[in-house]
Amino acid sequence: MRVSGLRSLRRAWIALVVVSAVVACSDATDVELIEISGLGILTGQAFLDLDGDGVPGAGDQALVDVEVRLLTAGTGQVVLTDTTDSIGEFRLIDVPLGSYRVGLSDAVLGDSLEVVGDDDLVTVAFGDSLPVDVDVGASYPTLTIEEVLLGPVGRRVFTAGIALNQRLNFDPTGRVHFAGASGFLRALNVERSGVGVGDSVRILGRVVTDNGRPAFDAVTPTVLVNSAALPIPRETNPAGAATAEGGTLDAALVRIRNVEITD
Repeated sequence: MRVSGLRSLRRAWIALVVVSAVVACSDATDVELIEISGLGILTGQAFLDLDGDGVPGAGDQALVDVEVRLLTAGTGQVVLTDTTDSIGEFRLIDVPLGSYRVGLSDAVLGDSLEVVGDDDLVTVAFGDSLPVDVDVGASYPTLTIEEVLLGPVGRRVFTAGIALNQRLNFDPTGRVHFAGASGFLRALNVERSGVGVGDSVRILGRVVTDNGRPAFDAVTPTVLVNSAALPIPRETNPAGAATAEGGTLDAALVRIRNVEITD
């Protein structure tokens, strides 16, 4: 969730509405009683955050005809709702002064998506002169490679690692192996995007089982840093490679010395 200032000239006319009711009465002491209440407006866009950066970008998708919820900061109680229009925009009006979270309905999130920055608060304060603008991004969970290897299959998630091989355009499997802090992940059907050896890459994919081991399928990569690290091979011997248990060397870059090749 991203909170920003004035969104565009198109929205400039939407200002924080302060309703002031002044009730004055006179008595023997000529005391004036003034009662003031405040109401605000929240505007923004709901979007599918496909790169996971929390900011709506050219590659992200607007969430159309979905329910946006205004939630109390403490208990998460629904205060107001609105449905996004054809470009994913919403407007929550008559918002009482206070601090809130903005979320999406459970039907939108399903079992894979989550609101980006769902703990961020947006505040409607008395005296604000600009509209309170907040964009709500839904994205996939971000896991480490080690968490992907231990987690359930079927989920679509983000992870990141160092590419151990180049994505070859003529390879029908589109296979790239990635190294994490201590584990290695095989990615299949990686989109053609120029991933090279040693690149630091953020990848979005679905966890599957390939040859009995966790893997990533239908992968969308985003290169964060080109040539970020020099992949260092794991040293082993033929017996160690042949009997590697628990998949510890699966998808790893391995170097074997003193090998005798026999026919």
